Amino acid sequence: MSRLTGLMALYEKQESPVTRFQTAAVLAAALSAAAGCGTAHSTADRDRDGEPGPDPLPDAALDTDEIPEAPPDSAPDEGPDQEIEGPAPCERGTYDGNYGVWLHRTVDDLVGHTRLTGRLDVESTWLDALVGLECLETVDGHLRIAWNTRLVSIEGLSGLRSVGGLVVDGNPQLTSLDPLSRLTSVGDRIVIVGNASLSDLDGLGGITGAVEEVFIDDNQALTNLSGLGGITGAVEVLRITGNTALTDISGLSGITSVGDELSIGGTSALTHLFGLSGVTSVEDSLVIDSNAALTDLDDLAGVRSELALLDVSRNPALTSLEGLAGVSVYWTLWIEENDSLTSLDGLEAVVSGPEEPMLVWITGNDSLPTCEVEAFVSRLRAQGWRGESAISSNDDSATCE
Repeated sequence: MSRLTGLMALYEKQESPVTRFQTAAVLAAALSAAAGCGTAHSTADRDRDGEPGPDPLPDAALDTDEIPEAPPDSAPDEGPDQEIEGPAPCERGTYDGNYGVWLHRTVDDLVGHTRLTGRLDVESTWLDALVGLECLETVDGHLRIAWNTRLVSIEGLSGLRSVGGLVVDGNPQLTSLDPLSRLTSVGDRIVIVGNASLSDLDGLGGITGAVEEVFIDDNQALTNLSGLGGITGAVEVLRITGNTALTDISGLSGITSVGDELSIGGTSALTHLFGLSGVTSVEDSLVIDSNAALTDLDDLAGVRSELALLDVSRNPALTSLEGLAGVSVYWTLWIEENDSLTSLDGLEAVVSGPEEPMLVWITGNDSLPTCEVEAFVSRLRAQGWRGESAISSNDDSATCE
């Protein structure tokens, strides 16, 4: 049987209008080719042995009037191997529950979703870039990106607008938070800890309003906090420690009160506390510890508080405590190893305030006259104070008027 005859027979056997149409199209093409070539044999008509193929059909067989048209609304049948397309990008809606991206689990099941009702953990992976989550706009729980030793980019989170809390912890190669620039709400906390290559927080500049807890710790390349400028009002905890390259904390200027702990420490180049001048209240602890270049506490002059703990320690360039004039202490006063400190002026409220400390610890301040420290403790005892004191390793050679 010739090739054309075979195609015609195949056409007659098709039950589906669509496949009949497809077979007819092939048949029509073959008939047209045969009509144009006459009785000549083309290379395509030769069989595998190189012999000419069968003679073309006579002209009478070229009538294609009976080839059916395809039904107007039909589509090709899907074969068993045909790929079925999924939902269009960003049309998968809400993913219910928590989602974790771990060493052996990818983001695939979350691709295309715009909301996650639980928390999202990207933790202990080998990823160098976080991609595929560009559709995600809301994470109701915390977003935690932690302990990813190769992670350089979080570009895949560029669509985020709201999270229930933000934790970026222990990603030594992460250089930027800029993909989070659309983020406006972070729920109860911001934790940026242990990211050695992170130089700024500019990607958090869209966040506005109050945040309960702010922890910015151990980011050795971080130089400023300008990305936190939108945070305003009261916070419970404000801890800025271990950021050795930090020179500017003016990004904290919108904060007005701290309910639990205010701690600034572990800096090498921070000379002033610009950014804290708007703080008027600290309810529990004020810690200024291990700031190698800090010279004064003047920006704390607006604080009027009774503290459980006042700790000013290991600030070798600090010369004055006068910014603490509005602070009294009812539990522990700790002034230690401030090599350039020459006076306790600024602690008047500790003596005259409504509360008195249970422990006074003033030691290791090389330039602070011992006689001034003793006079300070004597004023406390004159008011009936019966707390404990530790006075040692201050400047014994200095004299007092």
